[in-house]
Amino acid sequence: MALIEITTIDEFKEIINSSSEEYKYILVEFYKNNCPPCSVLSPKLDNISLLFNQIKFIKINYQKLPDLAKKYGVNILPTTLLFEKNNDQK
Repeated sequence: MALIEITTIDEFKEIINSSSEEYKYILVEFYKNNCPPCSVLSPKLDNISLLFNQIKFIKINYQKLPDLAKKYGVNILPTTLLFEKNNDQK
């Protein structure tokens, strides 16, 4: 799987609550444009995502979904969180 960008809260909820057997965990990268550490991490996560089939890798632009970032206590970027499918608690 490749790193997928999520642009809405509904997309995020759909992935977290998916009944698909394709993956068990979701790794979320919160990032923002013009963030040097973010631009280093994203390509590395994209490469790693190809190695782990049981993990869905997604990225969320902090500036586009600030309420979602706030919900999970994201205040430093980049931030990565690991979720278990069907459980929106990190």
